[in-house]
Amino acid sequence: MAKPFSTSEPIQVSITSEIGRLRAVLLHRPGPELERLTPETLDELLFDDIPWIDRVQQEHDAFAQLLVQQGIHVYELEDLVTEVLQQPQGAAALVSARIHTETMDEKHRETLSTWLLNQPPQELARYLMAGVLRSDAPDLTSQQHLRGWVPERYPFLLLPLPNLYFTRDPAMVIGSTVITGTMRMLARRPEPLFLQTVLGFHPAFRQVDRLLSPTHPFSLEGGDLLVLSAQAVAIGFGQRTQPEAVEHLAEKCFAAQPQLEHVLAVQLPSERAFMHLDTILTMVDVGRFVIYPGIEDALRTFSLEREDEEGAFHIVAYSSLADGLQHVLGGRAPELIACGGNDPIISAREQWNDAANTLALSPGRIITYDRNVVSNRILRLSGLEVLEISGSELSRGRGGPHCMSMPLQRDPI
Repeated sequence: MAKPFSTSEPIQVSITSEIGRLRAVLLHRPGPELERLTPETLDELLFDDIPWIDRVQQEHDAFAQLLVQQGIHVYELEDLVTEVLQQPQGAAALVSARIHTETMDEKHRETLSTWLLNQPPQELARYLMAGVLRSDAPDLTSQQHLRGWVPERYPFLLLPLPNLYFTRDPAMVIGSTVITGTMRMLARRPEPLFLQTVLGFHPAFRQVDRLLSPTHPFSLEGGDLLVLSAQAVAIGFGQRTQPEAVEHLAEKCFAAQPQLEHVLAVQLPSERAFMHLDTILTMVDVGRFVIYPGIEDALRTFSLEREDEEGAFHIVAYSSLADGLQHVLGGRAPELIACGGNDPIISAREQWNDAANTLALSPGRIITYDRNVVSNRILRLSGLEVLEISGSELSRGRGGPHCMSMPLQRDPI
């Protein structure tokens, strides 16, 4: 018998800026999926090194606890997914979608699906996130007709998803609408499925508006999106988000959200260090941003401007990011605070360790990694309140506080 949901109160979703007082957020505590990283799979699974799982969890727990201490409601992705998996329809939908992200023939999919659906909900959630090893299901791999479904040297029947703790990327919120992402890299493509299933089956999310879908043909990732105001968003395109997705998103959002007037598109170099817009730029206060100065001159900036209620728009090019921001912020010149200051070596080192990837709790009050000493000092000298968390192991996945959080509700500015 299906168990009742523990999180049944409707969740009010509303994001009209990056800096309004944060009320609710979605996190995912790193789990056994990180323990499945090996030197041979690092490149494939988008990691530069193997994190120390105990320390990663300690650091993430401290991050979550800090948010709770600030009066923020923290939702845990695995808890929501486990509750959905208690319902047969939710379990069947997620298992089917997850298995179809893997390369195997239909007979093998059916066999693995049957095995997974026989697992208790909590174990099923773990397998869908952490992957299935051959040793997890020896009865399957001992069957003669299944010997060839993956190479003998390969330990996984279902790949782990070690990037899941970066909850910012698989989905995003603009206004009261949740937008499902489409991941560019193969290792991350299953991640939006968890959000899609929660949105589709969990009663707490049934009143939430949804836009786009994981089958959208162009890649769109949440780390590239910054909600500047109720009237404007910024979105980067480069390594992870494609320009076609920016135009498609603008058209859909203009049609669905009458208050939205501007989509500021920022072209990023297609490099791992700058994989998302929030790796080089985040909003920290009204009209104020922290930025990696080593890339500012290389950014090409455009504004997609609403023309009508049907979603039509025209495109305006700007000579700099600052000019584009000034336009969409209503004529107010932005203040760009350089992470690492004017030292190119320090700026590059600290940007790599997510100095520009800040999470605002309210205007002028932000969370950063403590390891970025120079940048944090500069932010404080700029009048910001900086709350530090340890990121020695968390940062090995190339993401900071902004990457690790999907805000669900903020107060309007």
